Amino acid sequence: MAGREYGVTSVCLVGDVHLSDRSPVSCTPQYNDQLFTMLHEVVDLSGSADAVVFSGDVFHAKAPHRTSHRTVQRMIDVVQAFSCPVFLVPGNHDMQQDRLASIHETQPFGTLLQAGARLLVGWDREFPIYGVPWLQDWSDHGEHFVEWLTEGDSRYGDLQNCLLVAHAPIYPPGRENPFECVPASDIAGAMQAGYCYYGHVHDHHGTFTVDGVTFCNQGALSRGSLQEEDLTRRPAVTYWYSDRSGDAAFERVELTSAPPADQVFRVAEAAERVDHRDRLEDFLAAVGRAEVAQTSVEAVLAHLGTLGLAAPERALAEDVLRSAEAGELR
Repeated sequence: MAGREYGVTSVCLVGDVHLSDRSPVSCTPQYNDQLFTMLHEVVDLSGSADAVVFSGDVFHAKAPHRTSHRTVQRMIDVVQAFSCPVFLVPGNHDMQQDRLASIHETQPFGTLLQAGARLLVGWDREFPIYGVPWLQDWSDHGEHFVEWLTEGDSRYGDLQNCLLVAHAPIYPPGRENPFECVPASDIAGAMQAGYCYYGHVHDHHGTFTVDGVTFCNQGALSRGSLQEEDLTRRPAVTYWYSDRSGDAAFERVELTSAPPADQVFRVAEAAERVDHRDRLEDFLAAVGRAEVAQTSVEAVLAHLGTLGLAAPERALAEDVLRSAEAGELR
């Protein structure tokens, strides 16, 4: 069945945003304002869309006290600025302990639903789109998708002209992640036809087809980790068109408001940290394994002081230990 029979011809898809109160350590203080500038450009671009779908990880911090009312209110303003329905697929950063119920109990994500956004878990009641939230255990791969797709309302028949939006560690053939991966072939085996857009993976995978299913991931809006790809990748949104077929159903639209990398990252400082880290690792490899009887940060730092560590390496070690103590490593 064609999506247009349901009054839907285009859906604007937005990858992981990871809003937070503080900029990531590798980014400039303007990073979060830059994210909101891009989000407002998405609002402007979505004027012709029938719906907008965020594919998960709208916020970064799972602890509610680490996401201020100001940050949540700014995102509410974005949600309410769209002229079409806004759907949210829950990501792993939108839930505590991977519990869907927590989005209504403790998470800022749930506040967006109270402000007018619509939860996309399973089939939507109006549109031929289907949401698969983050699942704690992906070991069954495609079987999870079979379970989700076969339960509930199946009013749309086969998936030929339907869109599945998932927050999942999906990877194209040949690019599988050895530590966390749902092969695209497993998802294609579950769907057998149709279209799948996915978040969670921040890298740009583009559009590809596996066993009759067309997949797409244009990368995250977030550029919070300083990796080589983030230095060159330009954030984009994706349009899915139900009246097109194959790869042409997905269209990448780069955001002109996305600043260049040297305005996003503390490149020089990050390079210095990498150099210090490498020297620290070389030093620790040279001295071998050491055990410290005490487990306090002060005790570990005192032990490091006996090893002749240079000042930059000591400072880096203390920063890591203090962040771990405060639960801020991410």
